[in-house]
Amino acid sequence: MVQDLDGLAVAFDIDGTLVQILPEEELLFGRACAEVLGRAVPRLSWSEFPVVTDAGIVQSVWAQVAGRAPIPGEIEAVRDRHCAGLEALLRQDPGRIQAIPGARAILLRLRSRAGWATGNSAPAARLKLAAAGLLDLDLPLASAEDGPERTAIVLRCGQLLGLRPGQRLVSVGDGTWDVQAARDLGLPFVGIASVPGRAERLRAAGASAILPDLSDLGAVLRALRTAPVPA
Repeated sequence: MVQDLDGLAVAFDIDGTLVQILPEEELLFGRACAEVLGRAVPRLSWSEFPVVTDAGIVQSVWAQVAGRAPIPGEIEAVRDRHCAGLEALLRQDPGRIQAIPGARAILLRLRSRAGWATGNSAPAARLKLAAAGLLDLDLPLASAEDGPERTAIVLRCGQLLGLRPGQRLVSVGDGTWDVQAARDLGLPFVGIASVPGRAERLRAAGASAILPDLSDLGAVLRALRTAPVPA
């Protein structure tokens, strides 16, 4: 099966793709924004933002609530408070964040061909990966610090993997924003639909290669080799 991986590189989203979605995270991130701004912010819902990354969400919230862009240090301050909230949650419930079935096996199988591409800040991503038992794999990590747009993050992941001309970079994610980023970059996309209704949303967004999780190693490898660019 080694030859099946020739010329392949994979950029994995984290939330909902490698680790289970944390329902409390919108509340934690909104609280962090409110603490830094010093005023209440509307309840956050990721799907309502034009750019679904930590930096992109902060920019949108600041424009909506404060009527301005973040000043230097504010995005980092939100990051720090968000991470503090995650750490407190994990102290109360260390098993709160679990890996998606099959996540560790596929990352081990791909190893030098795989990287993490997340809209989270790098510290938040590492907290989640550690809680899910994946951080020790020590894969290249591209994050919100590499640019507010997901396209920039996925491209950075490819760079960290040493992507060569002609090599196939596949984006794997669970959000419609992941589908859009893959389409914008002209990259093949594999969707992970680990929560009810997700497969339908991914399909409506243009994805055609969709898996319920990562537990079937053969099915995942076939999808990585054959998935098309989203319609």
